[in-house]
Amino acid sequence: MALSTTAEDEHETTTINAIEVVQAGDFTIDRGENTSPRVKEPFAETRVDEILQKIDIGPDLTSEQRERVRDLICEYADVFALSLSEVFFVDWYKHKLNIKLDTKFPTRINQRPIMEAQKTWFNDILDEMEKAHVIQKVPGTFIKSLSSTNLAPKEAGKTELTRVEILRSVNASVPPFPAGDLKAKQEFAAGHRWASIIDFAAGYYAVPLDDDSVPYVAFDVEGRGYYVYLRMPFGLTGALATFCEMVSIALDDMIGRELVNWIDDICLPGDEFDKKIANLRKLFERCRSKKLSLAPSKTKLLQTDVLFAGAMVGPHGIRLNLDKVGAVVDWPRPETAQQLLGFLGLINYFRHLIANYARIAAPLTDLTRDIKVEAPSSNWRVQKGAYKRALSAALLKDKWGPAQQKAFVTLKCLLSEEPLLRPPQYDGRPFRVTTDGCMTGFADFLSQPFTSPDSAGKDVMRWHSVSYCSKRTSRSEEKYEPFLLEFAALKYSLDEFVPYIYGSPVEIATDCKALRDCLVQETMSIHHSRWKEMILAHNIISIRHRPGVDNPVADGLSRM
Repeated sequence: MALSTTAEDEHETTTINAIEVVQAGDFTIDRGENTSPRVKEPFAETRVDEILQKIDIGPDLTSEQRERVRDLICEYADVFALSLSEVFFVDWYKHKLNIKLDTKFPTRINQRPIMEAQKTWFNDILDEMEKAHVIQKVPGTFIKSLSSTNLAPKEAGKTELTRVEILRSVNASVPPFPAGDLKAKQEFAAGHRWASIIDFAAGYYAVPLDDDSVPYVAFDVEGRGYYVYLRMPFGLTGALATFCEMVSIALDDMIGRELVNWIDDICLPGDEFDKKIANLRKLFERCRSKKLSLAPSKTKLLQTDVLFAGAMVGPHGIRLNLDKVGAVVDWPRPETAQQLLGFLGLINYFRHLIANYARIAAPLTDLTRDIKVEAPSSNWRVQKGAYKRALSAALLKDKWGPAQQKAFVTLKCLLSEEPLLRPPQYDGRPFRVTTDGCMTGFADFLSQPFTSPDSAGKDVMRWHSVSYCSKRTSRSEEKYEPFLLEFAALKYSLDEFVPYIYGSPVEIATDCKALRDCLVQETMSIHHSRWKEMILAHNIISIRHRPGVDNPVADGLSRM
């Protein structure tokens, strides 16, 4: 089916056998015709068998349930792509580069050499992409911007490679895209009997590029010439926005109800088998009508625990992905401030799973607080490169003591213990905000009551953590009196937990009796009254005093 395009003076558009052909001077953009087995024989027995072998079906299903899942897969075998050639391009959406007028782009670049050992793999990939009409060979006169291509390991420690387009010049003129709240999506997926994970097959390559954008995404291959992308490549700043918008349009009414998605990962949680099958059928039917392509090798149906958006989610909550934890545990002791920031940046990915993170990490973060960089004489702003050089020059050998080593090891140990968070429940049960503040930082956690069996098999009510938050105190906050530190910590925690507690009953637990008394008294200073009003604006049903000995999560680690 032809794409909708706007004819301009230098472009002439024609349609041949329902395949779009765009003439640009002496060159023709040809998007080709898909003649893959998915088009010709989508339900061929050998093809369906291969799809069934690649899809992972949960091991704890009954034989009858497993058969129903297999029947569903066979019925919708045409929505799965077994190769790049089988990935359809959507004919109802396209990506257009919004490039400012008179923007100049490079038509010559320094291409990083591709080693002989990589050339065979690289050429095979190019052949596959050309056959699938993802790229097309073009003359040099057609190109308006040229980018370099790098080869990088797909995963750390593995030999499999992936292509990365370095599209700096084009990306500079395209705005980025906010991907959404990762924690909220993981919480939606957790706490259910089953979860199914479905991934798009080469998702970006399903989106065609606008004809006017094609000349700007070109690259050069030694010995083969110039190529352009006909479909949206990886590496474009605006590609994420386009892809997420395309998915949201296609799955519109299902997102937030039957499923949740994080870019190209889709998770369908559920507790009833028949409802799960109905939701999967609805998703497959939507993919069929919208010409979306799913990857069978990345499809996991009706699993107890699944990896979604970087974390393990299951009936009991959210756990760390141990593959990511390994990178933290094996991290060597930093020798410079820049290496330390790299470690803290990785740890920060897990901070919502670590109680009292900011205070534990304080001895480490303090090492990066006073890095001095001289501003350039021609510009008062400190350049990014100058700051990086200052970080690299800041050696930690003489500053690394027992406190830093203890914090470094403690963070690694806490992650290796696989902390577990329960997803929040909005059935009327209250939230409890437990808070603690001192000179080094604020440490708070949010919990709710859940029923779980004890050692004798009897159901008992226990409070489980839902989320953690913490922060290093600022220079001005370090000067607060103890009571005011606790007050500020409570305000900070309520502000952080607003997405969870808004409109729900809230209990407050604090180890500062003066804070509890302050919140129930009528008279106080204007400054504190404003904080109090913001705190009491929530649906607070009780304020409890919990001594530090009874408040180990928020208080114990803070006394390191």
